[in-house]
Amino acid sequence: MAARRTRATLAALALALVASPALTACAEDADAGLAVDVAAVVLADPAEAERAIEDGAVVIDVRTPEEFGAGHLEGALNLDVSDTAGFDAAIDELDRGATYVLYCRTGNRSAAAAERMADAGFRDVRDAGAFDDLAAAGLPTS
Repeated sequence: MAARRTRATLAALALALVASPALTACAEDADAGLAVDVAAVVLADPAEAERAIEDGAVVIDVRTPEEFGAGHLEGALNLDVSDTAGFDAAIDELDRGATYVLYCRTGNRSAAAAERMADAGFRDVRDAGAFDDLAAAGLPTS
């Protein structure tokens, strides 16, 4: 019985080692013809979001124009994720190789928007969650 478990364990480990390269997320870079890693969406706390912004990340507020008008991070673009066609058209014009920091009111819409951007081929998308948390952490607002 123990020998059977040992063989099963060894077989599972061998399968994992053989399959792991196939499970690595890669995509074809159409411009260069090179394989590049496709980043999953990264959750960023306010400090991480601030560092990314200081390093040149594009800030996107995915709330409605009314919410955006009531206050937003300085320099943020307003791309309302609930306007599906408008959001998709707007992100289609963006540089897929740039870094983006997204936020909304509670973090739900920014998570959905970040996933849509990742699915569209964006490689560096940071979901910073809620506007109030970012503002409370001292990020500049307008």
